[in-house]
Amino acid sequence: MTSSEKGGRLRRVLHAMKREPLVHFLAVGLLLFVLYAFANPTGADAGEHIVVDRQRLLDFVQSRQATVDDSAGKRLENLTPAEVRALVDEYVREQAMYREAERLGLADEDYMIRRRLAQSLDFLYRNMEGVPKPTEQQLRDYYAQHIGRYAAPPAITFSHIYYSSDLHGWDGAERLAGQTLRDLRAKGEDAVLGQRWPGDRFVYQLNYAERDKSLIASHFGAPMADTLFSVAPQIGKWQGPFRSTSGWHLVRIEERDSAEQMPFEAVVAQVQRDWVEAQKQARADAGYARLRERYDIGVSPDVRGMMTDKAAQ
Repeated sequence: MTSSEKGGRLRRVLHAMKREPLVHFLAVGLLLFVLYAFANPTGADAGEHIVVDRQRLLDFVQSRQATVDDSAGKRLENLTPAEVRALVDEYVREQAMYREAERLGLADEDYMIRRRLAQSLDFLYRNMEGVPKPTEQQLRDYYAQHIGRYAAPPAITFSHIYYSSDLHGWDGAERLAGQTLRDLRAKGEDAVLGQRWPGDRFVYQLNYAERDKSLIASHFGAPMADTLFSVAPQIGKWQGPFRSTSGWHLVRIEERDSAEQMPFEAVVAQVQRDWVEAQKQARADAGYARLRERYDIGVSPDVRGMMTDKAAQ
């Protein structure tokens, strides 16, 4: 066959292929494959780049709040630079651990499952090996390093007379409390308290023995709890009126103890639990640190601006 005959045959084949739909389909598929390859390069660094921008942080906050309203955006805008830096760290940590879980074949695009996978990897890091039993010296060292954790909170013992703002109004309740205090000082406790306890019925107790500040705050409100633990006490004498979340009170403080350091022997079981938890957390942090080194973290300029203390500029 001559070269001219070969050329004519090739032209006829190409002409026929141009009219074949399957050829068109394959050509389009090849083009899409090439475009995807450019847009999603593969290689050693593929999937190893974590980008942090405002939209990703917003999605992160919304996912945690389980909302899609404006509250997430407002919360993000109101964060301090330190809080933004902490949020970025949380996002990067979760992404890195999720990708490791994904590499292990556990991937899912649902946020809650992604978060659980990251938490599962964290759990693996924490519990991959059993924590050895600590020696007494290790526990004593840990106790000394965190001694502030092992102090009994300050406590107070007192009685009170209550006048309700619902029954008398705030001004009326305060006037009644003030009048009762004057009667107590002028007539004495026996005359005023002898027949019945004055004041209104209180939803909780009238007498509190060795109670800590958190319980007092839950019954009377934080401001009154702060007052009772800071006012100069007149032991055994009535003081006030003090305002709570529900009315006015006269208070007779019988005893107020400051925070008391607990000896090692009294808290050794708690110290051991805390020591074991600290070892597990250290393992989880070390595992994440090794994992994070595999990623190039890219933070967009707008997020970097949010992470920067304006006062330091």
